[in-house]
Amino acid sequence: MADLHEVFSGAVEPGLHPLEQTVTAEELAEMAAGHGWTPIVVDLAGVADKAGLLDRVAEGARFPEYAGRNWDALQDALGDLAWLGPTDGYLVVLDGWTGFAGAAPGDAAVLESVVTRAGTEWSSRGTPLVAVTL
Repeated sequence: MADLHEVFSGAVEPGLHPLEQTVTAEELAEMAAGHGWTPIVVDLAGVADKAGLLDRVAEGARFPEYAGRNWDALQDALGDLAWLGPTDGYLVVLDGWTGFAGAAPGDAAVLESVVTRAGTEWSSRGTPLVAVTL
């Protein structure tokens, strides 16, 4: 469990973190922007498979048209994010995570691995990428 102070202070390790506070995705996006971070809100309501997940992540992260819809392409895109402009950090908000993870546990595990690897890559460049679940 992570709290928002830890997230925005850079004290949270790369990975997928359930939040301790009860907030909405919109509130998190506003908080992230207020800290100079770029929010990436992914609405997982009703998503029960890999294809739906990849589409929602691409939508939330505003992936360019050329970004593919597979795990390798997701890893590449999350490792780039240049189209989002300069930032002090990235906050990936996975809204509806519990429902998705229950419907597609294997895909949820792969997404967690991809997000953790992307967070590690960004961290090595001095820019945090933290994923939180709601």
